Amino acid sequence: MPLPIDLAVFRVVYHQPESIGPFMVFMSDGTRTWPVRVGLIVLFIALVANPRFRVAALAAVVGALLSNTTTDILKKVWPVDRPTALGYLPLAEGGMGPGTASAHAANMAAVALCLFMADRRLGWAWVAVAVLTGWSRMYVGVHYPTQVLLGWSIGIGYGLLLTAAVRKWWPKASELPQEPTGPMHPECQSADPRP
Repeated sequence: MPLPIDLAVFRVVYHQPESIGPFMVFMSDGTRTWPVRVGLIVLFIALVANPRFRVAALAAVVGALLSNTTTDILKKVWPVDRPTALGYLPLAEGGMGPGTASAHAANMAAVALCLFMADRRLGWAWVAVAVLTGWSRMYVGVHYPTQVLLGWSIGIGYGLLLTAAVRKWWPKASELPQEPTGPMHPECQSADPRP
C-alpha cells in the first residue's frame, strides 16, 4: 500500500485534463515507436560524430543501461506494487508487475546528467525530457511519485558517477565549452603581437 502522500500526489497527476493525454502517453512510451527510435539513433550518431559530444553521448548510453539494469534488479529483489494494484487503469503500455523504481525516469535522468558535461543547453533540454518522462509515468498510471523519484535518483547517481569518471580519465573530453575567445582575450594574445 502506498504512503498517503504518495497516493494523494499520484491522484492529482493521474486526474489531470485528458487534453494532455496524447502528449503524456508519447512522453511515457515514445521510445517504443519506430520513428522515435530512429530519431534517437540519428541523434546519437550525430553526437558521437562530433568530438565535442562523443564521450558525453557514450557515457549517456552507459548511464541509461546501468540505470535500467539497476531498476530491473530492484523490481525483482524489492517488489513494490504499481497503481494498477489499486485498480487504476494504465493509459499506456506497462503497469503490470512491480514498479519499485521507474526505469524510464532513471534512464532519462542519467542521460541528462551525462550530456551536461558536453553542453549545458543540451543537458537542460534533456532535464526537461527527464522531468516530463517521470511526470508522464504517473499520468499514465504506471508509477507512484516515490517510484519516479527513486528512478530519478538512480539516474542522477549514475550520471554523476559517469561524469566524475570521465573527468578523471578523459579530462579534455569533459571540459564544458567556455566563452568564445576573441582577439582581446588574454589566451589569444601571443608574446609577439603582429598587426
